[in-house]
Amino acid sequence: MYLYNLYENYFKETHIGLGEMYVYDERFNKFYTENVGCGTAELLKDEIIEFYS
Repeated sequence: MYLYNLYENYFKETHIGLGEMYVYDERFNKFYTENVGCGTAELLKDEIIEFYS
């Protein structure tokens, strides 16, 4: 809900793009890999896409 409140014109594609960023941006991917576990960023992206599909 945070993103809905932050952006007046929020679209599901915005959230899907955020999920993809977790994988494709090395900083996010590294954070999730080191702090949560290997493959976590990919799992998070997949869950976001599944939720909005």
